[in-house]
Amino acid sequence: MFRGDDFAALYGGDIMRILAFDDHQGLDELQTILKELLGDKMCFHGFESADKLLKAAEKLGYDIVFADVTYQDRSGLLMLEELSFRCPRTNYVAVASDLRESDAMTMHYLHGGYIQKPYGIETLADTFSHLRYPINEAV
Repeated sequence: MFRGDDFAALYGGDIMRILAFDDHQGLDELQTILKELLGDKMCFHGFESADKLLKAAEKLGYDIVFADVTYQDRSGLLMLEELSFRCPRTNYVAVASDLRESDAMTMHYLHGGYIQKPYGIETLADTFSHLRYPINEAV
């Protein structure tokens, strides 16, 4: 299983910069699982507002974005689309509780990944093992 030490070996010991878009509970759950998986090999920033995430993404830079595609003030799918135009060589993972299979396939194709809630450490480990762009090449 992919763990923090595996991440360090794969990506030269760099810190994975992660942005996430979800409600408070979803952000807490994601951060807890990521902490177990990556340990201190990550920098996590969670946002409940797509607009705030977009502004932060421009300032902070990031390696991977997890976005709940059905969450509140702005569609996460639209946000992912906007981010992918701004930073095309970044890893994007769409997250949802309930989507049709065709929607999941579209998100996987367009954004590089899709996970369904509830997810666990194995799901995230698999996601990191199949990133579209290596972390050290992400912009």
